[in-house]
Amino acid sequence: MRADDVVKIIKYIFIIGVFIYLTLYLIQLKSKLIPAESPWARTTPIDPVIPIVSLAIAAFIFLKRSK
Repeated sequence: MRADDVVKIIKYIFIIGVFIYLTLYLIQLKSKLIPAESPWARTTPIDPVIPIVSLAIAAFIFLKRSK
């Protein structure tokens, strides 16, 4: 494995970690800012899937651009 490959792998891990951190932070912020009685506070079965899909799309776009 070359040094360039190691740097790319570390960069990808860092970027995915940042996306995961931001997703968790925004979920936490949403739960603090939106009152429980609000209709916006209700969740649907698709809600947990949205951050995962958006993370996968963002990682895919970033990986395609870096080549």
